[in-house]
Amino acid sequence: VHLQYFKMDRKLNVGAEFIVTEDGWDMKKYQELQGFLQSRNMSECVLARLTLIRPAEIRAVLDSPERGTVISREMAALLERESNINETQAMAAQIRRTALAAAGCRLFGYSGIQVGGVTDPKLAATVVDQVTDAFDEFTDYRRWLIAWNDFHDRIEMAPTLQKYYMFKRLMD
Repeated sequence: VHLQYFKMDRKLNVGAEFIVTEDGWDMKKYQELQGFLQSRNMSECVLARLTLIRPAEIRAVLDSPERGTVISREMAALLERESNINETQAMAAQIRRTALAAAGCRLFGYSGIQVGGVTDPKLAATVVDQVTDAFDEFTDYRRWLIAWNDFHDRIEMAPTLQKYYMFKRLMD
């Protein structure tokens, strides 16, 4: 964690004007980055990168950790369960997850989001509509946190049991 923040700080010191996070669903990591920046009085523009994965692509993500999306075993199991449902329901779960994550990032203070994995205009319109609805629905942190935890059945997102977070009590 410290090495990643050191590299980010170095990039900002040589002229980077904004930061884009790695993609993932670990909202504690998104919250941690904002806490790190605030603890150092850094106010750079930060974009959260979220990725919408089509059910047919889930197996490739799980089988290829070098793709850059690091996830916990519990999250991988959830994605597999969702991908075994019919395509429509599985895609609805992915879109809802993306919308909830976008709303959480907004509440954490991110300047914006990038959504990867959107491959056609109809899907883009659906994602934008769902994210907009989530922004309207979740205007306070407590309500959002309950919805996020309920949607994910409180699964552990950290991919390792070793120290993974810089701060304690994230998303409490």
